[in-house]
Amino acid sequence: MLDTTLNQFPPMEQEAFRETCLRNGVAPDGFTVTAVEDAAGGRTVSVGFGREIRQYNGNLGAQWTVDFEDDLRSRVFG
Repeated sequence: MLDTTLNQFPPMEQEAFRETCLRNGVAPDGFTVTAVEDAAGGRTVSVGFGREIRQYNGNLGAQWTVDFEDDLRSRVFG
C-alpha cells in the first residue's frame, strides 16, 4: 500500500481540491488530505477536518472532489 499526501497528488487534483474549497468558502489548509493505493491498483482518498474523516473513491482522478463538494454543501465538515 502506498500512502500519499495532497502535495504529492497530480497538480490537476490539487487544484480541483483547492478550487472546491474556495468555491464553498472554506480554507483548503484546514483539511488533511491523503490517498492510499492498494495492491490491486484501487485508490481511496481520505479528507479530514477536526474529528470528521470522509473517504472517497480516488480511482478516477479529480472526480472525488465532486463527492467532497457534496459533503461540504451538506455541512458534513461543520
